[in-house]
This record gives sequence, structure tokens and C-alpha cells, in this order.
Amino acid sequence: MTKDTASSQVWTIGKLVQAVNADKTIKTRVVVPKFQRRLVWKEEQRLALIESIYRGYPIGAILLSKRPADASGTEVFQVVDGLQRTSTLVRYAEEPLAWAPEDLVPHAKTAKIAEAMSLDQELLIKVVLAWLRETKKTTFGAGFAPEKLAAAICERCDLATTEIPKFADELGELLDDIKSNVDITGVSLPVVTYSGPEAELPEIFERINQSGTKLSKYEVFAATWLNETGTQISSAEIRTAINDKYAALIERGFSIDGLEHDESILAFNLFEYLFGFGKVLVKSHPLLFAERSDAAETEPAAFSLSCVARGRQLSLMHDLPRFMPVAQDGVIDPTQMEKGLRLAAKAVEGWLRPYIGLRLNAAPGNGIDFAHGELQIVSMIARAAIGRWDARGDWAELPGWQDDWNRLSKAMPQHYLVDLLEETWRGPIYTTVFNRVWSTDDEGTVTGPAAHYASPIPDKTFYETIDSWFERQLEREQRSRPYVRTIDRTFLRFVYSDLVSHKMDTGVQFELEHLFPVSRLKKVIATGDGPGWPISSIANLALFTKALNREKSSKTISEYLESTELTPAESDTLTKLLLCAPDDVSINDSELTREEYIDFLRSRWQNVRAEVARNVDVQPKG
Repeated sequence: MTKDTASSQVWTIGKLVQAVNADKTIKTRVVVPKFQRRLVWKEEQRLALIESIYRGYPIGAILLSKRPADASGTEVFQVVDGLQRTSTLVRYAEEPLAWAPEDLVPHAKTAKIAEAMSLDQELLIKVVLAWLRETKKTTFGAGFAPEKLAAAICERCDLATTEIPKFADELGELLDDIKSNVDITGVSLPVVTYSGPEAELPEIFERINQSGTKLSKYEVFAATWLNETGTQISSAEIRTAINDKYAALIERGFSIDGLEHDESILAFNLFEYLFGFGKVLVKSHPLLFAERSDAAETEPAAFSLSCVARGRQLSLMHDLPRFMPVAQDGVIDPTQMEKGLRLAAKAVEGWLRPYIGLRLNAAPGNGIDFAHGELQIVSMIARAAIGRWDARGDWAELPGWQDDWNRLSKAMPQHYLVDLLEETWRGPIYTTVFNRVWSTDDEGTVTGPAAHYASPIPDKTFYETIDSWFERQLEREQRSRPYVRTIDRTFLRFVYSDLVSHKMDTGVQFELEHLFPVSRLKKVIATGDGPGWPISSIANLALFTKALNREKSSKTISEYLESTELTPAESDTLTKLLLCAPDDVSINDSELTREEYIDFLRSRWQNVRAEVARNVDVQPKG
């Protein structure tokens, strides 16, 4: 940016808000370019900005880029830096009273009014503030009038409504002061306008945001990929997800460059495609990905998946436009890649569903908590994809892919579980992702799909891993009701995958509970001076039908059976779920020792271990 491409001006907040709202009484318009990041400020940050303005503090300059004037001769500017502040000011202008701080209400006037009404001043201020925040706007149509405030005070302070006319004048003066105080339209605001080449805007955007709210790498891609990554999007779902993001800004009064109200973007860049693909991918596979609630939040899955499936390390993601599939006209065309990745995701979810699909204590319709991370799943989907399609080429289907998928379907659940128990996916894992997907020679050149996920875990390795994990659990020292960790819940899903199918789980609700009740163990532990016990060891956790679990309450299962007669079907279900004899779970609140409890855990672990090994096709331990 040369020195003569930027100039400093002073605008009023009122002018900025009018320009954003395309007010035709001024010949200036401010729009938001598509590379701008989402609205990320939290409410307390917005409140802090307004408070700074009230106190006369500087709030920093807004950086705008000058665009060609429109047909009416109106000056047009893009917001390059200051979207969060601009957004806050626009929202404030719409409903200034909704932001009312306590010191907005003049204390001298409320003291006089409180005395006349025989009210406590502090109570009066609280009532006035609450009414202001409910009224939101300083317009008569919104109810901003002395008689409305008087009625609210009488109602909330138990005064007769006949008193309303007596206080109209005093309350009118109070509201006049408040209306004057909330008006910040005349406050000056420094604005820097840039009039240089538009192609330099993304670089400027990235540089000026190196401090303040940190951009994610995906948001930087939104800027740096803008001008050279025209992308064909065939999926209506993806196009909708992209436009939903921009709708969030439009709903708050902004104009998006090239997009008006009730219109949709028709030409897309690569960032927008991957943003939308990520939204669709995550929403379509709730067992694999945790969906973010914000429609404008970037889902990284599609970025990582596209990068590694094309045979590149994740550290090279910034160059993704260079190695995406391209049509003859030079436009990026991810249609076949997208089809392959979506089918691979569906396959991986199908392979894992029998093991991770149980809700456990979750109610029907609720999501399932899972212990895996996004990149673990990305590596599995990418590996499935490259075993079936020519992922580095034109995505043609490969001969013999069925054999590869058969091997993956059997071995992948084993690797999923063992990786979680060994915490493989913690820390720097970019290289792990790539190596789980691709095989390379000594020079680092890709030679084909990696064998890792297609190779069963050796029986010895499997048992060593899960036994070591169990022994670490026995070292826990717990004295109160502990939270059952997500990894423990995930392991139990593998244990019960053949005993309670995920299909059965949609009709009958099951609950995860302790065999030795927590309340009973707490009493025993409290009588001694030693360390706590491993209350929530995996070997003390079992699945019960919800009805049975609620009935037995704090009883052990053996105590419950002494007083309850089960139907043959109920008895059969319970026998399968216990993985031990009911009499093994007996407790004398004054005599049970830690050693006896540990012996029970070790004994039941043998059955738990055998069940999970059988479910993932590992040979029984000799």
C-alpha cells in the first residue's frame, strides 16, 4: 500500500450507522466484503465498547476500502477492519435502551422522584432500568413515554394507578435526560479509507488482524483465496449453508458486497465451498462430528479432509487451491471429490455405528458424546476414500476397492478404540493424520494408501493396551460421586455393542450406572483414613434398562433381586448386561474392604475384556 492510497477522516457514529443501513439521506454507503470474518464478539465485549464511548475513551479507527461509486453517485466503502465495532454500533443504534448501564439514570432526579413517591431510591432505579431495557427504543411507538414509565413503577412498586398523573412532569424530564444520554450519534470516530488495488485487501486484512481478535487459519483463507479460486458447487445443501452465513450479517442490518436482501450468492470461491461442505458434512454425520450451533462458525473438517485426501500434509493447507480438482475452463470443480468423500464418511460412520451408537444415559433424540477428535475421524474418512477412488487424480473408482473396504471395516473399529486408550490423537498430530492415510517412500513421495487402518491390531498388542488402561483406572482415588469420563463411556459402548444394539437403544432407554452404588461406597470410604477408591472404574460400570435402574436406586443388584421378581425376558436381559453374577455385587457397609472391592473389579474385568475383544474380532486371551 503506497502512502497516497490511504487517508484519515473523522466521521460521526451516526454517519457510520446511516451508511451501513444504506440511508438514502446521505450519499455514503458501507458494505461488508465476503472475505470478512464472522461476528465473533461476545456480549460483554459489545457492552465494554459502549461503556468506553460513554466515558469518552477512544475506540480505535475503522478501516474502509473505497469502491467505485454506484449509479446514483453514492460513495461506496467496504469494511476492512472494524466489523465487530461497526456491528455493535449498528445494534446499539437500533435498541440503545437495551444496553442501559446503571449510571445512565440520573441520580439527582431519581432522588427527587423517589421522595415524592415515598419509594426507596435504589428500588426506583432498578425499576426504571428494567423498564428501559424492556422498552429498548427511545420512540413513542416503543412505549417510551412518561405515563408508560409511571404505570410500570406503580405496578412494580404496588402504588395506586391514580398517582400516575402526579409524576408525569418529573418522569418526562427524567426520560428527556436519558434520551439525550443514550444518543451517541454525534460522537466522532476516526476512519481510515484505502483507495488502492482491491487485490491487496486480503493481505491488508490479515496484517491488521495480527493483534486483537485472532483470526483462525480458516478465516485467513477466506481472505487469501478470494480472488483466484472460483469454484463450481453442484450441491444445493452446500450453497444454502454458505448463504445462511451471510444471512446472519444481513439480519443485523449489514450489506454484503454483491448480495442484497432476499438474494443468494451464485458465484463462489474455494473458501466458501469448503465452509459449506464442512457444514453439510458435520450435520450429516452426528456420530462422527460435533456440530457447532452458530451458522457462521467455520467447520474445519472439510478443509482438513480435502487437503489430506489430495495427498498433502495439513501444514500445506494454505496451498489447497493449487491442488484441487480443476475443470477444463480452469474453475475448481470438486464434484467428484465431494461425492467420494461423502460416501467414505457414510461408510466410516456405518463401520463405527455398532460400537459408538449407543446413547447410554442420553434421552432419545439427544446427541451422543464421544471421545474422538475431528482429525482422527478425518484420517479414517480420507483413508477410506483413497482406497476406493483415485483421490490424487480424477477420482475414478479403483479396481478391487471392495477388498480394501472389507479390511477397513474390520480393523478400523479396533484402531479407533486403541487410539483413544493410548491417547494417540493428543498434541501435534498433523503428521499422524497423513501417515494414517498415505504410504510414502524414503524421499517422502506418496506411493499409495497406508496399510495401517486396513491391518488388524495384533492380539497381544490389543490386550496389553486395554489391560494397561484398566490398571491405570485402579489407581484412581475417589471419595465422592465422580463424573464418568467420555472415554469410559465410549469403551462401554464397545463392551455392549453386541449385547445392546444401537437399534434396540432407540426403542428402550438404557442407563449407565455403578454396580456398587456410589452412595454406599462413599459411606464405606468415609469410615477409613486411607486414600479414595476407584469408584468409577470401568469394571464397576454396567448398563441397565432405565426402568430397572430407577427401581433399584441405591440397592445393589443382589439386594434388588431379593425383593423383586423379574419376568423371564427381564431376567435374561439383566443376565446379559451384568457380566458378572448378581451375588458378586454384595456390600456390607461396615465390612467391605478396599482389597475386596479391587478383587471384584479385577474379576469382572476379565468378563468385560473378553466381551470387548469378541466384539472387535480379537482372539480370546489364552
